[in-house]
Amino acid sequence: MDGFFSESDRKSYPVVHLDIEAGVDRSYRGTYAHDPRFRPLVRSLSSLRVRALRSAQDRIGLECYEPERFVVRFKDYPRCSHFGASSRPVRAEAGDLHLVTLSAEQFVMGVMNVHDSLVHEFIHCVMREKMGDRPYLAIPKWIREGIAVWGAGQLSELSRNVIADAFLANRDVLSVRREFERLLDKRGNYLMDALLFEYIEVNHGEDSVRFLISEIVAGVEFIEAFERATGLKWHELMFRRDQFARMHFEGILVASGLGEFQAARRLHRLGSSEAAMERLYALVQRRPDSLLTPKAWYWIGKWEAGQRRYDLAAEAFATVVYFFSDHLGLQDDSRYRLAECYSRLNRHHLALEELNRFFEENPSASNELRGDARFFAGYSYFRLGNYQTAVPFLRLATRTSPNHDHEAYYYLSLAHLFAGEIFNSRLAMAELAYRYPCSERLDQLRAQIDRHRRVDKAGGSETLALHDGR
Repeated sequence: MDGFFSESDRKSYPVVHLDIEAGVDRSYRGTYAHDPRFRPLVRSLSSLRVRALRSAQDRIGLECYEPERFVVRFKDYPRCSHFGASSRPVRAEAGDLHLVTLSAEQFVMGVMNVHDSLVHEFIHCVMREKMGDRPYLAIPKWIREGIAVWGAGQLSELSRNVIADAFLANRDVLSVRREFERLLDKRGNYLMDALLFEYIEVNHGEDSVRFLISEIVAGVEFIEAFERATGLKWHELMFRRDQFARMHFEGILVASGLGEFQAARRLHRLGSSEAAMERLYALVQRRPDSLLTPKAWYWIGKWEAGQRRYDLAAEAFATVVYFFSDHLGLQDDSRYRLAECYSRLNRHHLALEELNRFFEENPSASNELRGDARFFAGYSYFRLGNYQTAVPFLRLATRTSPNHDHEAYYYLSLAHLFAGEIFNSRLAMAELAYRYPCSERLDQLRAQIDRHRRVDKAGGSETLALHDGR
């Protein structure tokens, strides 16, 4: 019996109920169990699990004993959690297992790279199987995670995250470099941990890393194992790792376009919007695959919309939505803004197509964003003459759209009026008068209702004009 399943270890394993089919637990009944995107992804997971397990073994040069014991399941992690995947030994009806847990939300939303996440966790599992749970956990965490990140090929992703965090914090290139220098002295940072193994692979070969891992699994003290694998003393190895790390990060930083991006943001804050947009257009043309390219397109869209150039703004937001779909942090807002641009351009059928996708694919979008989206859905239906369909969207928007509730009351009253519901139209106008007593929209609405009454008394069918300025 291998060390992982030794009797002394297994007593501490949790007991779980699993419904396993082809290495995947089918018992998930959480938030996304009935999401139409979930089932097709689950069906592809069994083959992905096989490939990821094979990759993990090849990468670290260790073979697992019983592949069928490596099982994948889904779980709803708390929304505040940053975890996308984890692994641990468990006991189940099928026996003692290596259980890898994936975040159902990140899986469905496409946030995680599922293959790389599985490889990362399977590396932990294979090494744990070889050594036993307690001996494996006795290895310093920075070594365990460094091997897993290196083996899963997640180094570039973590490097880019440093740049992304810098962008979100509005830091410049110099401060990002200083932050990276501070990271060099930290243990337990996954990026720095993995860079040591990356250095060994680049300068001593992948077999040297596998030899190092085999020494660690055999119980060799870790500093001695590193020195055997590289032929370098520990302090010299750390010095060379730092030099390699600086070169690696500088390459990522230059490729990211962060300096150009920050310059554009600074110009915009100083009021030079046109110059700022020129910088961003130049960035996306010179660096179409840059880390910040989707964010550059997003800000181009916002700034073009601010100049009321909705056709150019729509092109920018469409680029984010359809060419950078893996950037989930931008997807919901960009799709909404794309629909808004179409609506303002009187392309209402296109606006409604995007809004329908927005409501279906972004259930976790903020209430404010969903409220504004309801307004433009109602507005587009109204403009297409579908007054009855527009009413529920506009009514919801009056309560949930903080940016367009004023307009929502106006169009709600008009929708009722054009649908022949005079009483409901007057109620909506009364609500508008109560909330916005000095609004120009109120005067326009009163004029519309009075005109409708005069036309109705005369028995005419004159078309009502809309003084909305859109």
